[in-house]
Amino acid sequence: ENENNKIEQSNARLQLKIDRTTEALQIAGTRAANSRAEADAANTRAESFSTQLNDLKSLIEETGRGMEVVRRENDEVSRAARSVEGRLIQVESELAKALRVRKAAEDERDLMKARAQMAEKKVAVLQEKVNDCRGEIRLVKKKVV
Repeated sequence: ENENNKIEQSNARLQLKIDRTTEALQIAGTRAANSRAEADAANTRAESFSTQLNDLKSLIEETGRGMEVVRRENDEVSRAARSVEGRLIQVESELAKALRVRKAAEDERDLMKARAQMAEKKVAVLQEKVNDCRGEIRLVKKKVV
């Protein structure tokens, strides 16, 4: 009877470990899913910034072509060309800002992907611990029987 009590206590401790590990797995799974969602959102933002960047590049090219035409015009048209040059500087500034924002978004995406991978590895380790505990329980049950 004393031996059975010890086995029951051992089973109870193992079950508690499994319960805690299962809870940790659920938390890690939730965190992994959240990290994946954040990484996907960062990737979407990076793609959006890339599209905006391409639009800005196209705008710069079009503005440059327009400036060549304006320079061939008389003094009145020349004043309009200076206005276009000012816009070009603004667009280039916006382009530089977009590049910085894109880089930050890509860095954030990479960080989120790394976090997601780390969380997935932790989930695998915890799952392995659960499996080990289940194996120990099976062995203890076999000893009891």
